[in-house]
Amino acid sequence: RIAHRLNLKEETVWSRLLELRIARRAAAERGSERTAADVGVPASAGFAPPEGGSPAPRSGPAPRHEIQLLEVLLANASLVARAKSEVKLDEMEHPGLRLLLECLYRLDTEGRQADLDHLQGRVDNEKLMETARQLQDRGLQYLDGAAELEGVLKRFIGRRIAPLKLALRARLEAGDNEAAAELQRQLRDLSKRMNDS
Repeated sequence: RIAHRLNLKEETVWSRLLELRIARRAAAERGSERTAADVGVPASAGFAPPEGGSPAPRSGPAPRHEIQLLEVLLANASLVARAKSEVKLDEMEHPGLRLLLECLYRLDTEGRQADLDHLQGRVDNEKLMETARQLQDRGLQYLDGAAELEGVLKRFIGRRIAPLKLALRARLEAGDNEAAAELQRQLRDLSKRMNDS
């Protein structure tokens, strides 16, 4: 309706909305470095809470691909390095799952086993740890964790492609050929990675 009222193309409105969401997410990442502290990670774990930190925000249900990612990683610690090379923390929408993934990535970076046992020393939130245990139990039911991870990674890559297509369309309509060429290159790269996986 907004596009119709303002006499704009719907694709242009969606593209601009995407740009604003990305900018807002980036600003939130820069301005709020409290993901770990806010959900109860002790300072002894290497995360210091910000001054005047607030309690953890409540959130709704997590996207299925994020749940599956944590199921696979909690059941197969050897796959954390592969996921770390493909999935960035800012791609995780759910704050609790983002924290678990962040802790797994840090354990891997530190050269420690990125598993549930070592995660317990990092997360001081019993509800979140119970969720992690449930995720691990479901992940252990997968016959081939590596194949499941590849499927999940394809979904993350696919989620990157859709906004790029919208942005490309908007740049082409705006006549910004230089930016459109860069977006086309990014799309080709992502499509190739998706097909190679």
